[in-house]
Amino acid sequence: MDAKPPPGRARVPSPLPRTRSEPKLTPPSVPAVPAPPILPEKTAVLDPRIKLRDPTMVMSPPPAPIPTPPPKTAGRAEPPPASERSIRAQRARSDSVNSAFDSVIDEGGGGHGVSTAADLAEVRRVFEEVAAIHVGQVRDVMLELRYGDAAPSWIESTQPALRSLRAMAQQLEFHDLCGALDEFCVAVDAAVTGRARIDDDDKAALLRRYQRLIELIPQAFELDAERDRREPIIVEALLYQIPGVEKRTVEKLFAVGLNRLDPLIHASADEIAVVAAIRPELATAIVAQFRTYRTAASSALAAPDPLAERRALGDLLIMMSVQNDEYNHAATLWTDEARGRKQEARKQREQVFQRIKVALARLGERDLLARLDRLPFNDRIAALDRYLSAAIPHKPPPGKASRE
Repeated sequence: MDAKPPPGRARVPSPLPRTRSEPKLTPPSVPAVPAPPILPEKTAVLDPRIKLRDPTMVMSPPPAPIPTPPPKTAGRAEPPPASERSIRAQRARSDSVNSAFDSVIDEGGGGHGVSTAADLAEVRRVFEEVAAIHVGQVRDVMLELRYGDAAPSWIESTQPALRSLRAMAQQLEFHDLCGALDEFCVAVDAAVTGRARIDDDDKAALLRRYQRLIELIPQAFELDAERDRREPIIVEALLYQIPGVEKRTVEKLFAVGLNRLDPLIHASADEIAVVAAIRPELATAIVAQFRTYRTAASSALAAPDPLAERRALGDLLIMMSVQNDEYNHAATLWTDEARGRKQEARKQREQVFQRIKVALARLGERDLLARLDRLPFNDRIAALDRYLSAAIPHKPPPGKASRE
């Protein structure tokens, strides 16, 4: 019989008897190693040559990228407007001439710094290059005076350029040139003072004094070579403006020496028809074209007012741009009417371009003319626009804002 527990104490059941097959569990005596990370079920097949990183190895983090400073927006200089760029381009050309003058004077040292003949020759070379640019207006006036006529006011406008050239020649002690410039300026004063036109005696005196300048600095003052460069361009452009004149017609006229203005102005239509073997009606149109040009133009070979010539060139550029747009639009259509508009726009566009060539030749822009002939019309328009933008800064009328 089981013994009863004393009153007040609960009966605790006795533990189950331990079997011999169950080993006794003891706590581990070594620290637990962290379990490796559990890989996802689907892992990429790794190259056996690549060694996996030991998960227990402590790796230093990669260096932080250097932050790139944000672009500065406050106070950033905006590009100047087109009108300001034009003014800067014009000033840059003027400053380049002035700086070239200063460099010549510095190199020459007023005549005291030249120690060898080679030094003097180099100074002379630079001086002549700068002089050729500086007296371009003088050359244009005398070119017109020799082969045509020039107004006294146009001749008088050459005085500032001549005086500045004379001042530089004096600092370099070019005494022969100083004397020739003085004599030419005296002749200019005598020819223009109180005169409405230059008479034959004054013209002969000016050309005689000018010839001395050509002998001293041919690069700056020569006229014959400049005429040979300009006149054939003007003659050809005037011929191509005549309906019915083609390349073969121009070649016939040039082959018999009719590549100058005077013969084409003063010859009769019958003479041109016989000499060049062209149709009489075409010869009549040629004579009328050249006489109209000589009557309408204030000068034949040079522009007396370059700014006015460039403004007229800007009007021609607008006309050619409109005709080029009309041609491009008509070229996208396939109707008979569109083909007719395309042919008319091509003809009108070419006519205006020939007038542009005359203006550029009168301005002495031979390099630009050579480039334009190799360009399609779209590129011609862009090149002329850049030229005019650099040559004439746009000045809006008072009270109106500039469109640029």
